Amino acid sequence: MRAVAAVLVLLTAALARAQDTLTPYFGPGSWIIGPDETRAMKDILGLTPDQFALVRDLARGAKAELGVLERKFQRAGMLIEQNLWVENDDGKADRKTFADLQARHAAESEKVERQFLSDAKSLLDADQAAHWEKFERARRRIILQWFEEKGATNTDLARLVRSMGLSTEEAEAVAPALEKYEHDVDVLILEYRALLKARPRWSAQRWGREDGDDAENQAEQQKMSDIADRMGRVQKSYAQMLASRLGGERSEEILRAVEPMPGWFGNLTQDGRLRELMRVSGVTDEQKAAMRTAFARAERDFRRQASEYLDMLARQQNGEQIDPEAHQRAYNAAYQTYAKARADAIKKALDALTPEQRTRFEDGTDEAKGDDDDWRREGWWW
Repeated sequence: MRAVAAVLVLLTAALARAQDTLTPYFGPGSWIIGPDETRAMKDILGLTPDQFALVRDLARGAKAELGVLERKFQRAGMLIEQNLWVENDDGKADRKTFADLQARHAAESEKVERQFLSDAKSLLDADQAAHWEKFERARRRIILQWFEEKGATNTDLARLVRSMGLSTEEAEAVAPALEKYEHDVDVLILEYRALLKARPRWSAQRWGREDGDDAENQAEQQKMSDIADRMGRVQKSYAQMLASRLGGERSEEILRAVEPMPGWFGNLTQDGRLRELMRVSGVTDEQKAAMRTAFARAERDFRRQASEYLDMLARQQNGEQIDPEAHQRAYNAAYQTYAKARADAIKKALDALTPEQRTRFEDGTDEAKGDDDDWRREGWWW
């Protein structure tokens, strides 16, 4: 019996080590596990109601553990955090101490993340487990959020298309392209991630002061920039392919999604209020589709009406000198257009709710989908 027990312990430990984690690349934090993990598992792996309930309990427990580690780290650094930007020997020593604290926090947090994934995977049958890699690929696409600042779009096209409420026929028509898209994007993500793992965000070298190597930093940044350029080309190529297969307003939305918006104006189809309204308890797929359509049309109308300002910004980013007064006038006009388009979209999305749903939403008593609890945040799966 002891031998069997020892083997089980070793197998469990090996399974935990095998899980693909995000902590080494994003840094530690309680946000690393949330409702999107459970929803993605449910959709991709086909969890039964009982399995889904168990996975939610596992996620809540892991999130609570990560919260404890987060507070422990924050309080351990209280006495030195104000010295991290001091340019003397004490500042350098405190930066090293702080980096060591972060590394320890990351290691402890990654252990919790690994155990959650291992425990969740242990609940699956053989057919469900065969789709685990697809779940891991979907989760890794969170890294797309890092590419926007490096010159490439950060839109997860698989997530965007999935949220469009396609018919069975439409879903089947784009399924092969989406599968290949997920694979090709993942190849670049893994390449990019290898660079991040080489020098974690919390290492002393990341401070960019006396602790780093400028030549090494520049070489790393160039590699990241090259990957970002390739990612941008992949995104645009698949956007054109998917747009051609779906057509209509969906086609326009997909193509707009891979065109980074100049300036601070965000894409209205990714607006936080849209996500919040779509998560109201009891909202149907038809209601979600109406909400998405309202925001997609608002985004289209804004880009058309604010084209003068957006063109001006593009020229400015290419080095052209723009008259400050002309820029301010164009900005003011664009902002008014944006504000009106967004307000109109929100009103139309609210109109899509039933009177009961709207009352609960407006008085704050709605519960965002039962599985969200109080974890509302910008998700990677929804």
